[in-house]
Amino acid sequence: MKTKVSIIQEDILSQYELIHINQISTISIGLIHQSFLLSLDEEPKYVLQGLHHQLSTDEILEDYERVTSHLADHDYGGPQLVKTNDGSRVAQGDGLRWRLSTYVPGDTFTEVSSDHRAFIGGQGLAQFHRVMNRIDYTFKSQHPGHDTVGHLTRLIEASENPSYSAAWDEISHRGTEII
Repeated sequence: MKTKVSIIQEDILSQYELIHINQISTISIGLIHQSFLLSLDEEPKYVLQGLHHQLSTDEILEDYERVTSHLADHDYGGPQLVKTNDGSRVAQGDGLRWRLSTYVPGDTFTEVSSDHRAFIGGQGLAQFHRVMNRIDYTFKSQHPGHDTVGHLTRLIEASENPSYSAAWDEISHRGTEII
């Protein structure tokens, strides 16, 4: 189901303290949520997302708020949750829960097209993990967001597969450390 811009303007955005939105653009990349870029007469911009019902529980939204606040507190950057006029984490409309976050300028890549880009992405991910390692918070969500055991199992299988021996030789120092 795709939400019409008129519904966003009339029903959803009325639940927020935003004024003078001059453009709503669909963000076409992404697999799960309906996402829109909101441009105002003056900066900043915002991202509005119609959230998938399985990924918009109160627990997941609390986790999102705590993680993004923690990242900001440690100068990592990233989006910040914008609450509704009544202090809720989401607005309701068109059968969905809608999360509004601050916009983070920059480029979005949907594929790794070079070793350099992979290296830079890995550095950003490593920094994210270093910052998140310091969070003092018990996550509320029970949604299985990451299959760590499965990923490690596949890494071990790949390390033992003769077809990958040349590639493993290049990364074995990191792979062994991860395992």
